[in-house]
Amino acid sequence: MTITLSLMSIVVTITSIASAVVAVSAAWKVLSKPHKDVQKKFKEYDGYLARDKERLDELERVLKILGKDNEMELRAIRDMINHLRTDNHTGEMKKVEDDIDEYLISRLNNIQY
Repeated sequence: MTITLSLMSIVVTITSIASAVVAVSAAWKVLSKPHKDVQKKFKEYDGYLARDKERLDELERVLKILGKDNEMELRAIRDMINHLRTDNHTGEMKKVEDDIDEYLISRLNNIQY
């Protein structure tokens, strides 16, 4: 009889431990799910931020090019005004024309398709 009681107490102990392990495992899954969801959202948002940074970098590159274009246009307008004011002084106009041609050629060579 004592052997039977001992075996029963061992079986009950093993069953209790197994039940406790299952309960702890289920609790761990429930408690770790919000953490996994947050990590998933962070990865998603990191992707959004990376794409936004790429877009902003591209916009900055385009703005830099447009700024150089604007500078060339202003130089040409300034030179035309100077040409009108100084009664056909063409030396300066030729220099600006050469600068604009050089700029346009270098710009066409640097266009990325």
